[in-house]
Amino acid sequence: MQAQHIHLEDGETLLWAGDYRIFHTSPNGDIGIYTIKKNTDNTLEKEPVFEYSKKDERIFMAVDNFVIGMLGASTRGNIIMEQDSQGNFVYIFEGKTRLDDKNVRFRLRISNPIMPIDTENVKISPDGILELMVDTIPTPVSGPIPIESSTNPIMVKMGAQRSGLGGISITYGELCEVMMGLNLSDGGHLFSIKAANGAKINLDNYGGISAETKIGSKVTLKPDGITEITSPAGVSISISKTGIIKVTSPKKVRVESPKIELKGEININTLPGKPGFCKQALCPMTGAPLTTNKAGSSGV
Repeated sequence: MQAQHIHLEDGETLLWAGDYRIFHTSPNGDIGIYTIKKNTDNTLEKEPVFEYSKKDERIFMAVDNFVIGMLGASTRGNIIMEQDSQGNFVYIFEGKTRLDDKNVRFRLRISNPIMPIDTENVKISPDGILELMVDTIPTPVSGPIPIESSTNPIMVKMGAQRSGLGGISITYGELCEVMMGLNLSDGGHLFSIKAANGAKINLDNYGGISAETKIGSKVTLKPDGITEITSPAGVSISISKTGIIKVTSPKKVRVESPKIELKGEININTLPGKPGFCKQALCPMTGAPLTTNKAGSSGV
């Protein structure tokens, strides 16, 4: 191409790099790379690609793909911004906190959760708009991405995820998982804690709370005041919102206490369709004397 001479004031300098790229320096210490075009009035119109401002020590970049490798980098850069053929962007920040570590100890990733990322440096099947993974036990062995094989890493995920959660999930290796947000399989889900031993605690957005053990024992507190306790053996205890207590069991119920006090009207059904205690002098079922349905009273 034919050389072009452009007059600049105040000692500025332009170096051409192809038809549309220039390298620009200024006497005040500013440096820049621009996409440039000359208007009909011979003025220059610059679109910044890279700018360094000496006044506030600021660096600005406007690019589609960006990779930086620093201390702690593995087989790819510590700072990555790339887009795939569908226009999805991924941002990855990786680093370490000790110089003698052989690899990265944390990773922050922001990506499109709908489409996978497949570029020259990054191949990802996203599981959240934002993901943060922190290694809990640094290792002296280098590798491409050793943090994913860490012992009990801490993982924070936000956004739509493959599990159907729309919100935030925090996991500590295989030990504990905390989920906040809406679950596609349970529209009322709000908050839950799951432990490796199988225990679960859930809170829905209606105000209900439930706790469950690995074997299936469960306590449920409903927003309307109903309380329920159930066990895998089929035993259940319920308290209605009006205060009625009901105990159901497929086997006998045994109550042991040094002292038992009964207040109010007592109604015990020992046979189907036979309300109350036996009304005979000697009960054929218990051998007890005649009783009434009043607590604390008896008769013969």
